[in-house]
Amino acid sequence: MVKNEIKNYGFEEPCITADNHILGGLGTVKKLLNPDLDWTPFLPKGERQKRLIETYTCTEYGTEEAIETLEKRLFLKDENHSERLVAIGSKNKPTGNDPHIVAEWIRKNGLVNEEVLPFDDTITSWSQYFSPNPLTQKLKDKAKEWLTEYTFNHEWVFKGGSLKEKQKKLLEALQYSPVCVSVHAWKKRGGVYVKDRGDRDTHWTLLVKGNEGKPWIIRDSYLDDGNFMKKLDWNYPFGFAKLYILNKKPQSKPSCFLWKLFYKWV
Repeated sequence: MVKNEIKNYGFEEPCITADNHILGGLGTVKKLLNPDLDWTPFLPKGERQKRLIETYTCTEYGTEEAIETLEKRLFLKDENHSERLVAIGSKNKPTGNDPHIVAEWIRKNGLVNEEVLPFDDTITSWSQYFSPNPLTQKLKDKAKEWLTEYTFNHEWVFKGGSLKEKQKKLLEALQYSPVCVSVHAWKKRGGVYVKDRGDRDTHWTLLVKGNEGKPWIIRDSYLDDGNFMKKLDWNYPFGFAKLYILNKKPQSKPSCFLWKLFYKWV
């Protein structure tokens, strides 16, 4: 039996250009963070991108959940960042957004915590969700504070290729980061979600576990029978995939002059 509930949840297909980095293209040494390829122990609390309104912000939800997962794995921090801020700043449209644009906006502009610009049931309209627009200088400055602590970057996992090549690269990428993927949302068959030839990707979500020959596990921004987790067929033909790189900036040390002053007065 096939279960069909197909709609666009906010994914706009990107165009991978020559200046975009593909797996390994940044030339930096990545940290082997998860040889088990299982990010589920480090996931933040699940969030719904649809409450009283549909936000069409799956690209923001997937990307930020990947970052929050890395923050927990690397720095033992339970963070929850505001998707509203990034949606407004990156100019999310009613049709959605390009996940590369979202990641680039975060890389250049930063993040704020959810309580600074929250999404809850007091928001009942599109215009209310996407306000203030443009972002206030106070919000921009607050977001930049995140960049004083972290450096953030991202790479595409593949640019085309066969199904087997994509599977191999996804398993490799999961060693370093949870991976956001584009999917055809949603078509279910035999207990797993599938994508048939000719199906168009309509959603951006987070791949959190891989095991060769077994269903992929994703963490979604929509509930499925009360659960944010979904199983996708091992032979699922993902269209696009992106990994994320998060590092803490080294803290500046006091100058020799300041140390001398300190020792003079103690």
